[in-house]
Amino acid sequence: MGTAEDLSGTDKVPESMVFSEEEADRVFDELATLVITLDLDPLAFGPKHLNQKVAEVRQALDRCEHLFLELSKRAHAVKRFRLITAAELDLEKKGLFANDPETRSGRSVSDREAIATGKLRERTILLGQLELVEMSLESVLTVIKVKRADLRDIQSRLRDQERLCQEEIGLGSRWGSKRPDAPSVDPGKVATAVDLQHIDDLIGDIDGVVPLGPGQEVEPPVPVVVPVAAEVTPPKPESVSGTKIVELADPLKDLPAVPATLQGTASPEAVDSFLDGLEDVKPGKPGGQSGEEVDSFLDSLLEDFEASV
Repeated sequence: MGTAEDLSGTDKVPESMVFSEEEADRVFDELATLVITLDLDPLAFGPKHLNQKVAEVRQALDRCEHLFLELSKRAHAVKRFRLITAAELDLEKKGLFANDPETRSGRSVSDREAIATGKLRERTILLGQLELVEMSLESVLTVIKVKRADLRDIQSRLRDQERLCQEEIGLGSRWGSKRPDAPSVDPGKVATAVDLQHIDDLIGDIDGVVPLGPGQEVEPPVPVVVPVAAEVTPPKPESVSGTKIVELADPLKDLPAVPATLQGTASPEAVDSFLDGLEDVKPGKPGGQSGEEVDSFLDSLLEDFEASV
């Protein structure tokens, strides 16, 4: 953009000062997107989400400041060029009023004004265009100021929310981790008996479980396999000359019954006499039998027991 001296005598608006309606609409659309909503319960979303809100407001304010500075610079240039153009137009009109015979031939001041304006038509149109651009820039700047004031108000509200969150934390509350896009929960819903029973079942399932530290894993229980006794068909006894064949019973059948091989063959009288003999043996006591006598006595009892079988 040139200086005031470079723009003097120009009959067209410079390209650097042109502010079309499309540019104004584009700025309005961008300002409409700079919307920051405050959370009803910022403590539930955690400090990270609140910090994100603060950053978004700061970015929106930075964008408003950038647009405001850029458009203010253009508005200043347009206003300066308009004042120069208006001053030149006024000088040229006065020159026509004083020196132009055609303009001076007007019967009244309004006629002379109309004749001079007709002779300076291009300069008059330029002045009108500059006034229109200046008006558009002022309108956009007004909207930017309003948007900036709204964002500053949101910024102050965020400071209030930070202070209130600190007070709630001091009263015992804690930061939450709720997601902003999570569905809202109906606070009027009351837990039913089915819900309580489900919670009781969960507590019963975890009752007795030892909490593990980080990095520990629960080993699955080793299944205990109980062997099932298979039906074994004992072989049929074969007669062998000179050999007594004893048919053995199945040891896995009818547990916990005593197998047939362990059933006693001695008479009840022999067992009673054996037990009576054991009562007389009292080793280790003062006045009792010696170790050799006890051994000989036991040997004699065993021989009698074997002989009775």
